[in-house]
Amino acid sequence: MMSSDPANGPTGSADEVTVHILDDVHYVGPVTDLPDPPPNLPYSDYDDWFCRELLVANGIEPDETGIAAAFRSEQGLLLAAAAHSAYPFPRLVPLLGQVAEGGDDDAAVEAAYAMARQGHGAARGMLREALGRPLGPYLSPVRAAGMLARLGDLSGEPVVRAGLRSELLSVRMLSCKQLYHFAPGVGREGGLPEDDWAGLASTALADDEPTVQREILLQMRSLSLSPAAVDLLRSYLNSVEEPTLAARAREIVEKHAGS
Repeated sequence: MMSSDPANGPTGSADEVTVHILDDVHYVGPVTDLPDPPPNLPYSDYDDWFCRELLVANGIEPDETGIAAAFRSEQGLLLAAAAHSAYPFPRLVPLLGQVAEGGDDDAAVEAAYAMARQGHGAARGMLREALGRPLGPYLSPVRAAGMLARLGDLSGEPVVRAGLRSELLSVRMLSCKQLYHFAPGVGREGGLPEDDWAGLASTALADDEPTVQREILLQMRSLSLSPAAVDLLRSYLNSVEEPTLAARAREIVEKHAGS
């Protein structure tokens, strides 16, 4: 009969108990410590730059061969970066289609966007489908909203508007990053009406998290702002407490005062 030691488990039996000790397994995540972007990099080109640099930092060449190999070996952040960076390579469309239909949600919208940039109309439908996923459990609706805006489709604006009011900082920050693509004069359809965009920017500037405020100021610095948006910054200067944020806002106001 088997006896038992409460601390150490079974101590003996007619049937031998074999214990296998496995080697310690460590997950090593991707390298995300990247160099600073070039100082003259347009805001609209940041995602392309980031994905290419991320691949390079992790030993993946951002060319057709390297990206094809990454589709077969990577997952998560690196798979999404590979999908994003595949847009110049038409021969990768079959592999992009597999990623778009796969189980990695972020990589799927990046793959759909890469195909849409190559002119595949069905890929836009995939992005519109992603808009319906719940915010919070998924970040892909926010990403899809910004991608569609770059393609001239502003139908994701309600998703971004809701995301700016999320309880989750990750959702609010990602939503803020999409605002540039909805700005008046940006994108294929010229963006949102000026007052509508200023309302979204106001929500970002009122965020409790300074990093969200800093992100919208970074966008506003590179945009041609409407009088409503400049007035918004003047009001912001009356309430902002962090000196670096105040300095950035003041710089933008002064730039537009002289234009």
